[in-house]
Amino acid sequence: MSLNVSKSFNHSTSSSASSLLKLITGFDFIVAMCITRNVFDLTLPITRMLQSKSNDIYDGLNLIQALKDVVSSFRNVVDQHHQMCYEQALKIAQNINVAETKPRTSFISKNRDNTPSESISDYFKFVITIPLLDHLSVELDTRFDDTTLKCYKALVLVPRKMISVVQCSRDTSWKDSIISFSDFYGTDLPNPLAGELDLWEAFWLNFKRDIPSNISETLKAINFPGFENIKVCLKLLATFPLTSCECERSFSSLRRLKNYMRSTMVQDRLNGLALMNIHTEIVIGIKKVIDKFATTNRRLTFK
Repeated sequence: MSLNVSKSFNHSTSSSASSLLKLITGFDFIVAMCITRNVFDLTLPITRMLQSKSNDIYDGLNLIQALKDVVSSFRNVVDQHHQMCYEQALKIAQNINVAETKPRTSFISKNRDNTPSESISDYFKFVITIPLLDHLSVELDTRFDDTTLKCYKALVLVPRKMISVVQCSRDTSWKDSIISFSDFYGTDLPNPLAGELDLWEAFWLNFKRDIPSNISETLKAINFPGFENIKVCLKLLATFPLTSCECERSFSSLRRLKNYMRSTMVQDRLNGLALMNIHTEIVIGIKKVIDKFATTNRRLTFK
């Protein structure tokens, strides 16, 4: 049985697909893809660390510094780095029968780079490789400046981090990071911080129960009077997000929760639903919820 297939084509879609195919099979696209891929391979571990839920960035400070050093070294030997990427582009172009070309050089050009060069390789080096490495280096210095790194290094206040640093290095360099952080937020602290750090170290080294591994657990463990300056520092570290990923997750959850059918939802209920949606790993005890509601005045009688 033969099937009658109507051969009707959308000329607009066909034209767009043809233009897209021509663009992705062009030699300039292949070169740009190889160069950006080699650069983004360097940033992949950093992006995964910053986008993780744990935001355990203290362990990644050395990785951030290593990335900045590698990008700077690539910029210093840009000819070798570009030649490696360009050879990869030539190999891909040869496999798909694409000729080695570059855009023509004109006297006046407004819509693309019109950089003079002696060879095709030099053209893409001046147009893509050097600007990309310079842009990445500037963005890394801006994103991870001295003030930001002070905040990250202050996460050593978390007892598990502090104990691991003390036991591995046997020095007191971690205290310098906390003092530098406290100097930046000096107006928020009730007293000088230096005296509490020695007591903080001795307290957790002799602690017999489970050592807290994050800020919230630490604040719950020291709910007794004392360590007032360290409590303020921990609250400061807990209130501002280290990256924008947590904020973006809350925006995504809010878009799913605050729809047109829930336009009159009050703030407390919205916050509760958002926290349940974000922290799905936390198991809610139904009996505890019922007991909580039973203690308030409600129309429904739970007991």
